[in-house]
Amino acid sequence: MCALHYIQVLISAFCTIVPPLPSKEKQ
Repeated sequence: MCALHYIQVLISAFCTIVPPLPSKEKQ
């Protein structure tokens, strides 16, 4: 279960870092 929480945090961080990049390149 600890691994599940770790994966959730990892996905949250990934989603926070990744979306702004394509948006900045498009503008």
